[in-house]
Amino acid sequence: MIIDTLEISWHDKKPVLSLDFHRCPNIIRLATAGADNEIRIWRVTDSEQGRSQVEFLSSLSRHSGAVNVVRFSPSGEYLASSGDDASIILWKLGEARAPQFGASQEEEQKEHWVHHKMMRRGHRDDVYDLCWSHSSATMMSASIDNTAILWDIAKGEPIKVFTDAQNYVQGVSIDPLDDFLATISSDRCLRIYGAKSYKRMYDVSKLPQSSSSVSASPQPSNKPAKIFAEGTNIFFRRLRFSPDGSLLVVPCGRYEGLNTTYVFARNNLSSDATANTIRYGKDNTDGLFSTAGEVMVGLS
Repeated sequence: MIIDTLEISWHDKKPVLSLDFHRCPNIIRLATAGADNEIRIWRVTDSEQGRSQVEFLSSLSRHSGAVNVVRFSPSGEYLASSGDDASIILWKLGEARAPQFGASQEEEQKEHWVHHKMMRRGHRDDVYDLCWSHSSATMMSASIDNTAILWDIAKGEPIKVFTDAQNYVQGVSIDPLDDFLATISSDRCLRIYGAKSYKRMYDVSKLPQSSSSVSASPQPSNKPAKIFAEGTNIFFRRLRFSPDGSLLVVPCGRYEGLNTTYVFARNNLSSDATANTIRYGKDNTDGLFSTAGEVMVGLS
C-alpha cells in the first residue's frame, strides 16, 4: 500500500474548512469547503502506480460567507452545506450540461450540482457542524447561536431546537442505531439526548484524573476534573459515532495537561464513564480496550 498526500489548494489559497467523501459504485467523490465561500466537488481515483489522484468536477456557489461544513447524505442523493451565513443548503446532482465555450480545463464543470432546498427558520448565526441520520431523513446542525437543531429533510423545517448549551455548539452527531443524539459545546460539556424523546439523558464534563501528570498506566483519583478544552478560539469540536454505533469519539479533550480524544462506549455514556475513555500506555485492562496492546490516542 502506498501512502500519498493529496494537496488541494484550489480555494483561492484560502483555508479549507471541511471535507467529506462519498463512495458510489462507479465513483468516489470528495467535497471540500473553504473560506472563499465556495464548495468544490472532486473525483478521487488511483493511478496505475497506486497513487491517489483528484480531478475537478464542479464548483458550487451560493453561500455569502465562509463554508464551514459539507456533508454527503448516506444515500448519496444530497450534499448539505452551511457556514458563516447561517444558511443550510441542500444540493442535488442535476443533468449534465454542455461545456462552456472558451472555458479552461480547470473551469469546465464536469458535473452540474443544483440548489435543491434551503432549510427554513433555523440558526441566527454561524453554523459549525452538520450530521445526517443513517436514513438520510433527518439532519442535525450546530451553531454559535448556542443551539443545535434536528431537521426534517422532507419538510425543510426544524423538528427540535436544543437550547441547553451555555455557549457555542461546535459539534453534533446522530447515533446510527437511532437511540442517541449528541452535542458538544465550548461550555466544555458533552450532552446526550434520546433520539425519540429528545430529553437530555447525560451531561459529561468531568471525569476522574490520575494523580500523576504523566503515567504509563494512570490510576484515577477521586477528584473529577474538566475533560474538554476551554475557549471559543477552538472553532470545531466535531464528535462522531462510529459507523456501527458502538463508540462515540469526542475531540478537544484534555487529560493531565495533554490534548487528547475521548472514546465512549455506547453502553456507558453517562458522566461516570471513566472506564470507557481512552487511556495511555500498554496492557491497559481497565480502559476501553481490555486486550493487551498499545492504546492509540488521537490528538484533536
